[in-house]
Amino acid sequence: MCGLIALRAHSALPDLSRIGRAALDTLSHRGPDDTDWLETDDAHPPTFLGHRRLSILDLSSAGRQPMTCPVTGNSLVFNGEIYNFVELRHELQLAGCTFRTDTDTEVVLHAWRIWGEAAFARFNGMWALVLLERASGSLICCRDRLGVKPLYYARDNNGDRQLTILASEIRAIATVLGAYPPPEPKTVFDFLMTGVSDHSRLTFYQGIRSVPPGWIIRLDCHGDLHSKPYHQWPETAPDNRLDPEHLRELISDAVSVRLRSDAPSVTLLSGGLDSSIVTALAAKACRTESRSCHAGAYSYGYRHGSAVEHDETARAAAFIAEHLPGTRHFTHLADALPTEAELMQLTRIQEEPIATPSVLAGYRIFRGIRDDGFKVVLSGEGADEVFGGYTARYMSLLARDGIFAGRLLPAARLWRNGVVTPGQLSNQLVWGLPPNVVRGLLRRTRPSALVMSPALWNAMAPEFSALYQDRRVDLEQRLRRDVTATNLPMILRWTDRNSMHFGIEVRSPYLDWRVVSAALAAPISERMGDNHGKLALRRAFSGQLPDDVVWRRKTHGFGNAEQFQVNNIRFEALWETLPAWAGDWLSLPDLRRELSRSGNHTTLWWAVSLALWLAAIYGEGSGKAAR
Repeated sequence: MCGLIALRAHSALPDLSRIGRAALDTLSHRGPDDTDWLETDDAHPPTFLGHRRLSILDLSSAGRQPMTCPVTGNSLVFNGEIYNFVELRHELQLAGCTFRTDTDTEVVLHAWRIWGEAAFARFNGMWALVLLERASGSLICCRDRLGVKPLYYARDNNGDRQLTILASEIRAIATVLGAYPPPEPKTVFDFLMTGVSDHSRLTFYQGIRSVPPGWIIRLDCHGDLHSKPYHQWPETAPDNRLDPEHLRELISDAVSVRLRSDAPSVTLLSGGLDSSIVTALAAKACRTESRSCHAGAYSYGYRHGSAVEHDETARAAAFIAEHLPGTRHFTHLADALPTEAELMQLTRIQEEPIATPSVLAGYRIFRGIRDDGFKVVLSGEGADEVFGGYTARYMSLLARDGIFAGRLLPAARLWRNGVVTPGQLSNQLVWGLPPNVVRGLLRRTRPSALVMSPALWNAMAPEFSALYQDRRVDLEQRLRRDVTATNLPMILRWTDRNSMHFGIEVRSPYLDWRVVSAALAAPISERMGDNHGKLALRRAFSGQLPDDVVWRRKTHGFGNAEQFQVNNIRFEALWETLPAWAGDWLSLPDLRRELSRSGNHTTLWWAVSLALWLAAIYGEGSGKAAR
């Protein structure tokens, strides 16, 4: 788990090493344990590979990167973990490979030598990598199937300087470019309208793209990019079933392989279904796996009695005491009300706007975990997307689909049982109106759209149709898109930046590609059910965990209290640090007026987050001003 930078010069660039090392320094938080770099000779287009290491497997210096294959001369910088590296290593040894380290990095190098591009389909893990293939001179770039680990790229065609840049974070690319590029209008518009981000290759910065999850990109010696997918998710079929025992075995193995570490692991525990499953399985697996240690569970709550209704530490403690006696339980308490300085720091870490202030909870708890000396965390992340756990979101869509299809009784039952509220249902039904009507309603009633600058609103009018069509898809497609495009990718970005800022590696068993494939192939009646959501998980672990954990309805999300505090935050420095051209994107008088009102809609945060981003990245004292 690390940070990487790769530069490929397509013109004479005598200071390539200096530029690369300066960019690498900006990623020191991702890899505080070691650093190294490699610059190629004249036999290839000038190339710089740099790496910051967070030591998890083989803690010795043998695991240092860039790592070079002694047979082919290929060199690799790699961010992530290949969880099944033990099994792959055995296969490669049978194929004649000799290993000098006990790392998954060396497994990746030999896997490429033996299997080529077919290697990626064999990997079970999370990764972003750049491999210099010596024979062809190409750079091979690849991300895992879901894009758990980030990889960005940009071109610098400034005069005679022709350069391709790849990096784990945008800040490294900005360092090479000399400044953050101007905001990307399409991404800003999408975010203010619907709160989505990370849903395409576009970032919030013009000219900076992300390598798509599940794809390989080959950058050849001439600077041309060749890309193709190496993975396709299965189509949903109505006859596919999720056998409870098989699903339980898959998730158990996903937890077990994610405990492979030469550093102790901890879990995040709320006491709810997802995290309780992971914690219970981790505690069990570490008693049988030789290369794993579950050192305890962490819970997040609120001090001074604030937001007591959102505090889950007592429930988590009860689960530990009753079901996992002897397991260490750590609690991290914070104030529900964020400070302006804290939110600004969070924005700098994220480098892009975030759709909810609850992301702050991750920043806070990972800081506490780092301070306690741990650097591997297992999380229940992804279960809500994969198994339909967002009850308010998905059940209201289920009711809407029933109404559109003329099936009124199921929708009435959801309403009568309190699973769906009138407000939730109306929010979904409105997308059935004509696009111009919906667009006008959003402009008048949604604070984030209301405070959008007139210039951006008018310029992006043609772009609304894509958002409109996305919001109209049925529940089956919504669940798939939330995993592959519109929800999970941005959550993964939030977690990666928060955790890696403190040198923490997060592993998510529910995002094991085998689990996701099984879920996506099954119909919503199997995955989600029609009441509390996550029916497949509840069936799989019924009888394995207490009934009050397995069958309890989801109530709160991680950092739930923070998202209701927007109107209580005192923003003062923000208005002083915004760039002079912030009005190109936001109507600042309208934003200040909306913030002064009490009980504002939660989507107001999207505009606040954009303003924080403009101030943190482009504002006074940022040092990276661009327009």
